[in-house]
Amino acid sequence: MNISQVIAAAIRVSMLAGLPCAPALAVSAPFAVTAEVVPPSCTPSFSNNGVVDYGLIPWSALNPGATLLGEREISLHVQCDQPALVGLSIRDNRGDSRAGIAVMAGLQTTGAASPSLPAEEEQTLGLGRDSRKQALGYWWLSPIEVRTDERPATLMRSADRQEGWSPAGAEPLNLRYGYALGSPQRQALQPASTHAFKLRVGAALRGRQALSAREPVHFDGHATVTVFYP
Repeated sequence: MNISQVIAAAIRVSMLAGLPCAPALAVSAPFAVTAEVVPPSCTPSFSNNGVVDYGLIPWSALNPGATLLGEREISLHVQCDQPALVGLSIRDNRGDSRAGIAVMAGLQTTGAASPSLPAEEEQTLGLGRDSRKQALGYWWLSPIEVRTDERPATLMRSADRQEGWSPAGAEPLNLRYGYALGSPQRQALQPASTHAFKLRVGAALRGRQALSAREPVHFDGHATVTVFYP
């Protein structure tokens, strides 16, 4: 190699050394964070398949005025697959057939409403109609005992069924409200897997003077309990 070739090679090496290095290709590895929040699943069930049967009532056993029938008990359990805040609402499926409170006022003979008797229309449910399309009377539900996960609880109610929960007391359940169970100490809604309600069923009929003695009269009370999540 002559001197001119050496100089040329040195110049090429010098030029290559001065060029910037080619950047490495970027490699990405995307990732994501995923999950699914599973809402609680709660199922209500009544004792005796939700049927309260008063059996056969002789026409002659009815009072001339409104007749208060004997009380029955029924239990409602709401079972959840995880601890949850649970509310209940009641819809009367025979609401167009309930007799008015004024019509049945003779039930309250002491002058003061008994805690187990309804004092408002919204505390009553229809019993159906007779062949003359006359409302037979009404029935109602009153709380006896409530428990969450086998522990004593407090019955709470709310008009908007989401906020403003307050103790309900022992009066008949009111169709305008949603009901839920709370802690007796804090009087706040209590999440639980099991919500248990022991209820008293009351019913009242028009007197025998208002009901036909020529044909059987069939009760047709029917309501739906719906579970919601406050």
